[in-house]
Amino acid sequence: MPAQPSHPLPRLFLTPVDSHLHEFLREPHRLVEFEPAIMEQIAADLDAHSLHKKLLRAADRQFFAAQTPNLARLAVPARALPPRPLELAVGRPRLTPYAVYLFLMLRGRDGGCKDQAARLLLEESMTLHCWLKNLGLPLPAASTLSHNLNAVTNATRDFIHQAQLRSILAERLDDFTRLYLDSTAPAANTAWPTDSG
Repeated sequence: MPAQPSHPLPRLFLTPVDSHLHEFLREPHRLVEFEPAIMEQIAADLDAHSLHKKLLRAADRQFFAAQTPNLARLAVPARALPPRPLELAVGRPRLTPYAVYLFLMLRGRDGGCKDQAARLLLEESMTLHCWLKNLGLPLPAASTLSHNLNAVTNATRDFIHQAQLRSILAERLDDFTRLYLDSTAPAANTAWPTDSG
């Protein structure tokens, strides 16, 4: 028995558990292999979001600079700075587009990254730990995940959905020639008095 139960145990082989989560993680990975342009779309969204945040920070700096009055006897004429196009420079490392995509798919499966149950799964999953370790990434904080996932636009989400449909067609899992609708009437809401009333 170890002196302290929380000490890590030595392991010769650390492999992902053959679980539903592992099966799920393989599907988004196969989709990215099928349609690599997904990564370009997400990278463009992250860049656009970063430029927008940089513009907001510049506006904040300009606002606070305007709040500082000139010295009483120093007459400095106000001049407008010529607008410059904003460019991204080297800053804090961001999540990779693949990591954003992976957690976007996990959010669709398990719920928001700040939800306690979903967060517990993310933190305790050995399968996810192995995937992230192979990417060279730690598990991002919930606020970092939320910030990056919310940067993905609806156009990119639609692009991912269309890629999924193209993948289904290419693998001949479905040809989309038939559509089945469930027309079962809910009797509970048609009887009087209704619960919804």
